[in-house]
Amino acid sequence: MVAAHEIKYRRRRKRKKKKRKKRKKMKKQQRRKRKKKRKKRKQKKRRKRKKRKIKRRKRKKRKRKRKTKKRRKRKTKRKKRKERRKKRKERKKRKRRKRKRKKKRWKRKTNRKRKKRRKRKERKKRKRKKRKKKNKTLFLSKINLNLRNELVKYCTWNTALYGDKTWTL
Repeated sequence: MVAAHEIKYRRRRKRKKKKRKKRKKMKKQQRRKRKKKRKKRKQKKRRKRKKRKIKRRKRKKRKRKRKTKKRRKRKTKRKKRKERRKKRKERKKRKRRKRKRKKKRWKRKTNRKRKKRRKRKERKKRKRKKRKKKNKTLFLSKINLNLRNELVKYCTWNTALYGDKTWTL
């Protein structure tokens, strides 16, 4: 004999299986519907494209008819336009040449200026180095102690006294 709780368990399983099958069917149906919708959309797009193509062709035919009448008049105008274009191109070429010449001149000038600046900077650096050496020689060179003391007194005491006047102690 099968117990009551086992029967309930089996029934639940069957119900779950049925639900799964229904879900699968529903999914399949939904997929089919989507595919149909996509096909319809594609068909509509194709139809629209065809209509557009037909309209374009008709427009082109109309334009051609109009153009044939106007072409005769335009021939002389075209020639004039071509001549104008040629003149414009020549002017542009001349302007370009002038610009190139100016650029070359400017480059030469700027290069000269740069060289001068470099030289100035180098001179300044050299001068700075010399000054540093001179300052060092006071304290590093082999001068008499008496002379050195006097120099220090003159340099330091003057500045100290000047500061003493301005500061309040």
